[in-house]
Amino acid sequence: MERLRRRGADMGVAACVAWLGTREHIVANLRTCTALVCPSHREGLGRVIFEAWDAGAVPIVCRDSGGAAEIVSAADAGVVYEQQSPQALANGITRALALPSEDIARTVANGRAWLAANCEAKRYGATIAGILREACKVRSGKP
Repeated sequence: MERLRRRGADMGVAACVAWLGTREHIVANLRTCTALVCPSHREGLGRVIFEAWDAGAVPIVCRDSGGAAEIVSAADAGVVYEQQSPQALANGITRALALPSEDIARTVANGRAWLAANCEAKRYGATIAGILREACKVRSGKP
């Protein structure tokens, strides 16, 4: 992280970046943001996207990031940038920050509606619990 701090200082953007470190309850921080950048190469579960919508932030994800991009695209609820490159990411951030407030509200509402339709709490919780139980079982012949 120190290398990134120095780079931000060298580029003259250090005052624009808050280095928060690890946070237990990120939604409170996200409520102060217009967007959440998720530059992951792989984001299978998509929980970070759900947290962005919960906080009223527009998620920004790469097309090739797996679950995050699938969820954002299915919900029409965020910005999907085309490739893992600094320029493509910068373009995605620029697009998100240029959204008028009514488009931000629509994007977040779309995401929340998708969650309500696809992730009903009891069913979703039972599904995740089942996956975790199976994944944690010791299987014969496997470590």
